[in-house]
Amino acid sequence: MGSNFSLSLKLSKFLGPKRISRSEWLSEMSENFLAHSLYGFQGAFEGEAFSQERILDSDLPPSRRDLIRDQDFILSKFYFSEKNGAEAARKEILNQLGDQIEIQLEEIPFEDWNKKWREAFTGVDVSPYWSIVPLWNAERSVPSGHQKIVMNPSLGFGTGEHSTTQLCLAALGELSLEGKKVLDFGAGSGILSVAAALKGADVISIEIDEMALQSAQDCAEMNGVSDKIKFFQFLPENFSSLAPFDLVVANILKNVLIEFSSTLSKSLAPHGDLILSGLLENDLKEVQDVYQSYFDPRRKFSATNLKEWWRLRLEQ
Repeated sequence: MGSNFSLSLKLSKFLGPKRISRSEWLSEMSENFLAHSLYGFQGAFEGEAFSQERILDSDLPPSRRDLIRDQDFILSKFYFSEKNGAEAARKEILNQLGDQIEIQLEEIPFEDWNKKWREAFTGVDVSPYWSIVPLWNAERSVPSGHQKIVMNPSLGFGTGEHSTTQLCLAALGELSLEGKKVLDFGAGSGILSVAAALKGADVISIEIDEMALQSAQDCAEMNGVSDKIKFFQFLPENFSSLAPFDLVVANILKNVLIEFSSTLSKSLAPHGDLILSGLLENDLKEVQDVYQSYFDPRRKFSATNLKEWWRLRLEQ
């Protein structure tokens, strides 16, 4: 069936912040010659780069949530369909980066990686409440008492395996949401919106990434809750009229949580629940201090972690 060719690149002198998100990393890379060199080969040589692999953190968060932390290198892998394209890219990169980079060209047998991944991913159980199953394995049995969420996952929009998603799902499972109004801010693949809707909530789901938003809408349709969720790419002009919400959940980056702290806090009903996730331990105090200023000091935040990721929850 032929071969593919990979270039493994280790850039050892990364001149940027030691802790940045994937989107910030891509933005930074687009400003320098490394990105221009690699992306410039798409269509310019026989054998175009058709995928990229980045090692960013051990927990494989969704895009825009991946972090590069405490390391002085970036490891990337680019795949080419023809050897001469890979060799041309290797030569150009070495000419531009010299001793700043380690680069290795490898011939690899052709594999249908998408098919291989689909066969390997059978779903994930988030005890004690949820089971997320892929569309191609929708009939899979789930543990007793679990609510099944069917989705068509992708590596770009999450599969429910990430710690931040599971922390939020655990909190949702503990709440009574029948007839409640929920805001899912930064919905991603829509798992949390769908989970809330399956528990009887009416959900406002906001996600700025157009492709992720489509994924979330598809997820709602697969689970028969499209009528329970209203999707928006940005905060709607009539957002204030949609509030207050009985639950606000935001699983997103620290800087976004802080930027929208006033909007999210003021949209919460007086005795509503607030769940904030996507945080590392060093983020907790800053985010908690900002949000606590909007609430009665007698209502405290509790912090819960799974691996290196943390969730803040406003207690009643």
